[in-house]
Amino acid sequence: MASRVLGLDLGPNSIGWALLELEDSSPKGITACGSRIFQEAVDAKTRTPKNKERRDARSARRRLARRKMRRDTLTHLLVKEDLLPDSPDERKKILEASDPYALRRRGLDTRLSLHEFGRALFHLNQRRGFQSNRKASGSEEERQEEGKIKKAVSELSDTMKSAGARTLGEYLFEQPKKRCHYTSRDMYEDEFNKLWEAQKKHHPEVLTDPVRVRVHKVIFFQRPLKVQKFLVGKCSLEPSRKRCSWARPEAQRFRTLQDINHLTVRNPITRHYRPLTQPERDQLANRLETQATMAWSRAQRLLGLHEGETFNLQEGGSKKHLTGNRTLAAVHNAAPGLWARLDETQREAFLEDLFSILKEETLLKRLTGHWGLSHEQANALATIEFQPGYANLSLKAIRSILPHLENGLNYHDACQAAGYLRDDQKPVTATESLPAPPGIRNPVVSRALHQVRRVVNAIIRRYGKPDEIHVELARDLKLTKKQKDRLQRQNTNNRKLNDEARECLQKLSIPDSGEARLKYRLWKEQKGICPYSGECIGKERLFSSDVEIDHILPYSRIPDDSYMNKVVCLAGENRDKRDATPHEKWSDDDERYEQILQRVRALPLPKRRKFEQEEINLDDFISRQLNETRYISREVKNYLRPLVVNSEKIQVSTGQTTAILRRAWDLEKDRADHWHHAIDAIVIALTSRSLFHRIASTAADKQAVLGQRRFDFSVPWEGFASEVTERIDSLVVSHAPTRKIVGALHEETAYGEVTMEGEKVYVRRVPLESLKAKMADKIVDRRIRALVQDRLAAHGGNTKKAFADPLYLEHTRKGTGRTQIRRVRIANNLSNLYHVFGENGGRPIKSYVLGNNHHVEIIEHVKTGRRKGIFVTTMDIAHRVRRQKLPPVQRDHGPDWTFVMSLTANDTVQIEDNGKTKTYRVQKISKDQIVLRLHNAATLDDTSSRLLKTPNTLRCTKVTVDPLGNAKATHD
Repeated sequence: MASRVLGLDLGPNSIGWALLELEDSSPKGITACGSRIFQEAVDAKTRTPKNKERRDARSARRRLARRKMRRDTLTHLLVKEDLLPDSPDERKKILEASDPYALRRRGLDTRLSLHEFGRALFHLNQRRGFQSNRKASGSEEERQEEGKIKKAVSELSDTMKSAGARTLGEYLFEQPKKRCHYTSRDMYEDEFNKLWEAQKKHHPEVLTDPVRVRVHKVIFFQRPLKVQKFLVGKCSLEPSRKRCSWARPEAQRFRTLQDINHLTVRNPITRHYRPLTQPERDQLANRLETQATMAWSRAQRLLGLHEGETFNLQEGGSKKHLTGNRTLAAVHNAAPGLWARLDETQREAFLEDLFSILKEETLLKRLTGHWGLSHEQANALATIEFQPGYANLSLKAIRSILPHLENGLNYHDACQAAGYLRDDQKPVTATESLPAPPGIRNPVVSRALHQVRRVVNAIIRRYGKPDEIHVELARDLKLTKKQKDRLQRQNTNNRKLNDEARECLQKLSIPDSGEARLKYRLWKEQKGICPYSGECIGKERLFSSDVEIDHILPYSRIPDDSYMNKVVCLAGENRDKRDATPHEKWSDDDERYEQILQRVRALPLPKRRKFEQEEINLDDFISRQLNETRYISREVKNYLRPLVVNSEKIQVSTGQTTAILRRAWDLEKDRADHWHHAIDAIVIALTSRSLFHRIASTAADKQAVLGQRRFDFSVPWEGFASEVTERIDSLVVSHAPTRKIVGALHEETAYGEVTMEGEKVYVRRVPLESLKAKMADKIVDRRIRALVQDRLAAHGGNTKKAFADPLYLEHTRKGTGRTQIRRVRIANNLSNLYHVFGENGGRPIKSYVLGNNHHVEIIEHVKTGRRKGIFVTTMDIAHRVRRQKLPPVQRDHGPDWTFVMSLTANDTVQIEDNGKTKTYRVQKISKDQIVLRLHNAATLDDTSSRLLKTPNTLRCTKVTVDPLGNAKATHD
């Protein structure tokens, strides 16, 4: 029976796809394959979302605008109440001439004039301190930064008390360094109240209570955070309901019970694991209801475990402790006994108040008035920082599942007991094409799924629906941020070890190879000890034939060639072990086996467990390889399922065998071109359970040399490698064009227009410490230019040394002092600027260098046939489309010119070169030239690039490439 299988290789900015023909479940040929490349949703270097920089800049603009609005509102109010002069000149004089710190200190004890007091209030508005929004979740970095600020504020508060300072202003007046202190909003509010009470005695007719309320509100009001509940996702079990907040006690108990039900206890003698008994589970669960965390040692003592008995979850250090009900623990610590005396209805109402009342002042009144708590208890409850974020389930689903978790069932069994179906059990309505992907907040995954939709639907339109779908996800798609950070640290350590290995090999005059470096890494991990014999292995001996790489679980029985299945050992021990596991080989000799287990205690947990594994189950290994269970993998599988309905016909593999099969079938992978995505997709489409069994049997029959990375394995069909090569060589890589009006319209730096030596130039301010030596000649002010040049000359042009000490400009009038030079104005000869004019026109207030080009319009002269390119900036296209409501591309360039085509980034063109047609993509459109790169080139290589910048070289043919790589000539 004929069928089709679709292989997808998903990356953060690429999709490799391959459609294969099967006859009675055996592959017969390649129907089609291709590579689709698109822009990644995050920055390639920082791995942060590309819109983060724009969002941060927008937030900064809003913050500055609101600060200015608050300042202007306060100024208007203070002038109205005669606390500042009405005249701008007089107001400027008192704001610039008075020392606000001296006024803030003196105002506590002596009479200030109304204008002096207004100056002090104006200064409080400028420095009003940090205030946390206790409901804000924020990122991990933001919470860490907030913790740092709170710690610094606490230390400052203790220092103020030690110094006997009544207010922050009084303390800072005595300090030589008055800025760059972490301060809190409470400090400023306390000083405001004390200053107002002290000055009210002297100006009772002006400093009335209504004025106080209005001034206080202007200075200290802070907008609540915008409610983002509309972003909360739907429950995976109750699709009509929103997900439950992690702060809910039910969600906390739900997570705690899941951990408890997964706990097993390891017997140190038999090395077997037993589940907890129901009384043990209840004991842990009850204690964790009022504890935020519980150390493993405390849990062991609570259950009365014997010395040496450990929990499975504490092995490897991945889980530091058991997590309890943080919400109830915080409530219990803030108000002991409160929760116990409330009934169920009261508890629900109390939690609703605690979670929903955002203003602390209102919450404090509610806690003390309605709930009858003391001020200390109310303050403690109002400042609780509950766990941020949301669970995957709704409160209704959690409450339905909780009773079954309390009975000891694991999560999947508890779901079934509560009447919920697993994802693969849920009925699915078959569709003829992929709908819009689900709303996943991860921008990288979301963009990849939208591109998957384009590619797969194009395949369906051309070839029909596939019968099976095989998917492999790149690590960037599967891992969480914490996992990526951990992987980054691991990769950094691996690079360090590889560098050490190369240095060691060079000293020993041994050729550098991947196997030799792997030996070194394993040797370092094992601290130079053979795990089987306990003999010490020296560096010289490590790279000799006396030492070999061994698969802990024999490769002849299970095709696991991963790092976690390898150790270095003496060759004699390896031959003696043959194709047995450590447990099979040495468990009969209790003393030696125990010694081996003691030697590997410091190895990573996955390796240690392989030394203890009693039997090999090939089917379990294959199931793990072909059923990736991480969250994103499940989402991808669920998204594709409506095409084939049967969940068993969709496999999301881990990809461990892709490289093995590619080498076995002589498929070369060159990461310098985009074709390798299609090659991987072909291998992924061929990867199946039966193929894994064939790999295992082949490895056993051939007695593959352990540690050898290649082995003989029959190709899927006759002429397979040549067919793949033929297909790949004829591919046109499909690049998603970027025609949207996105990105910066102009550069961030603002320039001012001035006249320098009779010439109009544009200047920008540069901090002295950031000045480069070649900029000194472009300093606008002649006196400052001379000072800077002299200082640089005295230090040999070294700017870091030259400006380590302050540089001063002496005033022209004698005795009037000097000014420290902190910034200098640098002149630039610029063109193609965007000018911002004032209300009355005239000279521009600011000027900006325009941003990137959006596209180039190529036109041809009617009579001469000469071509030229008109480069259109993003600013131009934004004005044209958004303001003038015109089409983005201008086709009418007068009667003498004919419009040929427009080119934007990632458009595809073909050029005749020595009788051959070469396909390029537009990589970049710079100021006056078009940078092309071969359509399949994945790296910046001069041999794959080409420039179009003169009329003669603008002769190319624009082609449209669909998501499947089918190209045809097109005209705009």
